[in-house]
Amino acid sequence: MRTLPLIPLLALFVGSTPLGAGQDKTEVKEDQKKGLDSIKEADLKKHAEFLASDELEGRNAGYPGCVKAGDYIAAHFKESGLKPCGDLGTYFQNFEFPTRDDRGGGKPGSSKTRNVVGIIEGADAKLKSEIVILGAHYDHVGTSTQADSGRMTDRGDRGDKVWNGADDNGSGTIALMEIAQAFKESGVKPKRTILFIAFSAEEHGLFGSYWYCDHPIFPLDKTSLMINLDMVGRNDDKAVGTHGVGTAKNGELKKVVEDAVKLTGLNANLIDMGDIKKEDSDHYPFFKKEVPAMFFFTELHADYHQKTDTADKLAYPNVEKISRATFLILIEAANRKERFVFNGPRSLGVKIKGDLSNAEAKKAKLADDEGGLVISEVIAKSVAEAAGIKKDDVIVEFNGVKLPRRNPKATLDAELAKVTDKPVKVIVLRNGGRVELKAQWKP
Repeated sequence: MRTLPLIPLLALFVGSTPLGAGQDKTEVKEDQKKGLDSIKEADLKKHAEFLASDELEGRNAGYPGCVKAGDYIAAHFKESGLKPCGDLGTYFQNFEFPTRDDRGGGKPGSSKTRNVVGIIEGADAKLKSEIVILGAHYDHVGTSTQADSGRMTDRGDRGDKVWNGADDNGSGTIALMEIAQAFKESGVKPKRTILFIAFSAEEHGLFGSYWYCDHPIFPLDKTSLMINLDMVGRNDDKAVGTHGVGTAKNGELKKVVEDAVKLTGLNANLIDMGDIKKEDSDHYPFFKKEVPAMFFFTELHADYHQKTDTADKLAYPNVEKISRATFLILIEAANRKERFVFNGPRSLGVKIKGDLSNAEAKKAKLADDEGGLVISEVIAKSVAEAAGIKKDDVIVEFNGVKLPRRNPKATLDAELAKVTDKPVKVIVLRNGGRVELKAQWKP
C-alpha cells in the first residue's frame, strides 16, 4: 500500500456494519466447499516465505527481484489453469513507469515492469463478455541501494538491507494465488469471465492499475466488479476493513459480501465507501472509471514499509478466511443474473493543477468570493473530453453553482455527487473568455 497516513485507519468504522463469527450460516454448494477447503494456511505460508525472502530483494518494480516474483506468480497462474491474456499471448502486461534511481544521483528516468494477468473464461455464452476482476499488487519497496518508493526508517536492524514486504503486499498476492488455485480445485465454472491481476509499480504511484485502466484487456464498461486485496495479513484481533461495499447500486454488493462473511466466519467491518475514495491502492483507478470496487485491508502496523515486515509475522489463519470470503464473493459476482451497476460520485475525468489564484481571479473579473480550478489534464475517453473541456481551462461554474475562491474542489466534488444522467452545464474560462459546455454521463 502506497499512502503514509499520520493516524491509524479508522474512524471509518463509524457507520460500518460489524459481521463475523457466531452468526447463522447457510450451506455452501459441494463444489464451492472443495474450493474453500483447498485454501490452506500451509500453502499461503509457502508462497509468502518465497515472495518475502531476501532472494527477491523487496520486489521493487523495475529490479530483478520483482521480475522473479512476477515469474513465480505467472507459473502459479498456469498451474491453476488460468489462461494467459497478456501481451503476445503471455501472462504479462508490460509497461514503463517514471522513477528515480538512487544509485544515479536521483536523476529521473523510466523503468520497465509487468502486471501478471490470467483469466478463467466465463462458461455462459452471453455473460462471458462481462468481467469480474480480482487484483493485488506484488511489488514492494526494495533495498537500500535501489530507487526509493517509500522505504521508512530503520527500526533497529542496521545490518538488514531488504524491505521484505510480507504484508505489503505479499499477503494480498498469496491470497490472490490461492483463490486462483481454489477455482481449479473446485471445478466451479463461473458464468462471467474472472480476470486475476497481480499489479506492479503500485508503490511508485499505482502505475500498474492506472496502466490497466488506460489499456484495459477487457472493456471497463463491461466490468462488473473489481476486488482489491492490499495488506490483509496483520491485526487479526481486529475486524478486517472491507471498504467500498456500497459502490454498487441498491446495496447489492453489500448483501453479497455479508453472505460471504457469514459463511466463512470472517470478522469484518463492512464500510460503504471508506478508503475506496482515496488514491492509496489499486482499486482507486477502477473506482475513478466508475467500476464498482471494494477492497480488504487489515490496517497499518508498526512494520509498515519497514525491514521488519517479514513472513513470520503474518496471521495466516485470518488470511485464509479473507481468501475464502473473497472466493465466494467472486463466484456470486460472476454468476448473478445482472452485473453490478456503479454507485458513487461521478467522475468528470480531469486532473486538477490547482486553484485559481487571487490575481488570476481578479484578472478574470470574478467576484471576491468566486474562484475556479485549473485543469492540468483531460483523461482520454472521459466525460470531460466528450464535453469539450481542455487542458488549461479553468472551471468556474458547475451544475449551476459558482465555485468559491476558498476550496473550490470541495464544492465541485459535492456537486458531482448530485449528478444524475441529465446533462450538466459547465462554465470554463478559456483564452480570456467564458465558454459554456455540457457534460453528460451515461445512464
